[in-house]
Amino acid sequence: MVTKIVTNTHMTMSEQEATGRLQSSPLLLSLLGSAAVERQPFSFVSEIASHITRRVEQQVRVSVIPPVYCDDQMRDSRTLPERLGVTLTAWLHQGVRRLLLVPWGGGEVGQVGQVLDAWIEATTSALHRAMGEEVRRTTMPAPYVHVDGVSVRRAFEGFASVQDQLNPLVEHFPGWGRAYVCFSAGDAKIVLLHSPESMSQQPRRNALEASIVKALTAALCSTQVSLTPASDHAQWKKDGHIYEHYLVALLCAVIESLQRAE
Repeated sequence: MVTKIVTNTHMTMSEQEATGRLQSSPLLLSLLGSAAVERQPFSFVSEIASHITRRVEQQVRVSVIPPVYCDDQMRDSRTLPERLGVTLTAWLHQGVRRLLLVPWGGGEVGQVGQVLDAWIEATTSALHRAMGEEVRRTTMPAPYVHVDGVSVRRAFEGFASVQDQLNPLVEHFPGWGRAYVCFSAGDAKIVLLHSPESMSQQPRRNALEASIVKALTAALCSTQVSLTPASDHAQWKKDGHIYEHYLVALLCAVIESLQRAE
């Protein structure tokens, strides 16, 4: 067997093309909760996230990269920023200048603020190390997107905005608020989707999250139909597809705004 060594200064054409593609298009990085969670229906979140991000990759110019997992140990306020920061710094050093950080569940109510602070710390530190400049932090509103197949009528007010109906659910799962955090330094920009600082009471939040994940599982995880009774599965599946289409549309809109950013 002949071993061929390829140095960084003599990249193959396919490697050059892959690197150029990564540098020219935004990256989508999922931030997932504990990989060891086994209780249903949350054990299927990783599969749900993978399905949705693949749909996004098919519709807009973006590169989906392997997710960062936040297990029980990674929730430590010192370790999580280090792991995420290393990942971000590596991509920035490779020339990537647009990244979208997408959480899929923000942890327990009491931990949401801690996890968000850790993500912000990691992103700020990575940008500063990679770019050598002061990091500016701003916010951007969630984009307005259209969802086909749904109309909701309000008493005395005509048809309601589907976005008004779905946004409160999105805040619970995957945990994206109505405004996102934007970090920029030099020509690099990173957007972090995140939960609002104030969330509802724990029992109600847990029930909403479970219902949302159950609907998405019915729609996207075809082998997991046991989560819903056969008599109700069709409705859960229909609701899950509507919700999936909304999440895909939101991500596509944010990515397109990143591509337009100067």
